[in-house]
Amino acid sequence: YNFLDCVRSREQPIANAEIAHLSCGLTHLGEIAYRTRRVLDFDPAKEKFINDTDADAMLTKRYREPWTVPDPV
Repeated sequence: YNFLDCVRSREQPIANAEIAHLSCGLTHLGEIAYRTRRVLDFDPAKEKFINDTDADAMLTKRYREPWTVPDPV
């Protein structure tokens, strides 16, 4: 609701993209820990799990061709 108002007015939303990313990220990390049924160590700077390729694989999904998401810089 606030986002659409901000699109029209060009003002900043209550939660900008970075805040939304961090908020959603916590939920996703909890879901991955629940699915793997173990305690996970996460490196927030790299946005990867520490020594856990199975958990890392759950951070994204495979996209159908020709769609891709570029690797972060």
